[in-house]
Amino acid sequence: MFLLKLALILLISGTTVAQDMKRIGDCWIRSGTICAGANLSGANLRGATLTYAELPRAKLAGAKLSRANLEGADLNNADLPRANLVNANLRGADLRDASLEDARITDADLRSARLRGANLDGAVLRDTVLSDADLTGASLRGADLGNAELLHTEFIDARMQRANFALADLSGASLKGANLHGANFSNADLTNADLTGANFEFAVFTGAITENCSGCPALQPR
Repeated sequence: MFLLKLALILLISGTTVAQDMKRIGDCWIRSGTICAGANLSGANLRGATLTYAELPRAKLAGAKLSRANLEGADLNNADLPRANLVNANLRGADLRDASLEDARITDADLRSARLRGANLDGAVLRDTVLSDADLTGASLRGADLGNAELLHTEFIDARMQRANFALADLSGASLKGANLHGANFSNADLTNADLTGANFEFAVFTGAITENCSGCPALQPR
């Protein structure tokens, strides 16, 4: 009788696990999954656990990834235009050369994420944490980073024409050689930031804090 009960428990447990696991095409939606190049365009992955998943070159255009956990995931060269990543955890994720045009990434955690060469044109990153992230050579034209936390973030040689950094904390950030033409830094904190060689023609720095900022334009005291 005991063995029969144990067998039933194991059967029910196994059935529950199988029901909880989601599969899209050949891709299992789970931590550590290997789905290189998978087509997940438009997929509903809200709240999914994809920590340390291998998703290089994956197609995720328009995917619903709000509250998804993608910490440490490999999304190198992934295609994520118009994806919904609100409240997502992308801490330490590899997003080098990824396409994130017009993506919604508000209130997300991208601390220490690697975004070298990524395309974030028109993306909305308001209230997002990008501290210690690497966006060297990335494109953020027209992106909205209002009130974002960007401590020690690297934007070296990034293309950020008309980007919005109003109220953002860029303390210690490096924007060396970046194109900031027409960007908005109203009330942003640029303490100890480095804008050496940056193009900030027509950029707005009204109310910005520029203490010990290298290369920042000369501003009137607040």
